[in-house]
Amino acid sequence: MKKSLIVLFVICWYSAAVNAQNCTSGDCANGVGTYVWESGNTYTGSFKNNKRDGKGVFTWVDGTVYSGDWMQGVKTGSGTNKYPDGTIYIGEFLNNFMTGKGTYTLSNGFSMKGTF
Repeated sequence: MKKSLIVLFVICWYSAAVNAQNCTSGDCANGVGTYVWESGNTYTGSFKNNKRDGKGVFTWVDGTVYSGDWMQGVKTGSGTNKYPDGTIYIGEFLNNFMTGKGTYTLSNGFSMKGTF
């Protein structure tokens, strides 16, 4: 029993230490902060239970930017995806997918509005 408690403590400590190293500012557990992954991707916004939750901006190293609602770590709600080529989607998301009403605008200006 004592050994298993020690193992559990070490796992929890390691998890908190890794999260703290990547949290460059604020509270990335339950609050507002900035988290940077080893890949270079960044998220600035609200966190709940160590997950992106609420409003926030996620920037991928390739230049793609999502700004909008998050729920339990995934894009869910209203948001905007801007891609490096100039394409933009503004609308609804569910579990990281464009779902519901939105507008998809290509870099050449052609726009499609509807339900995705």
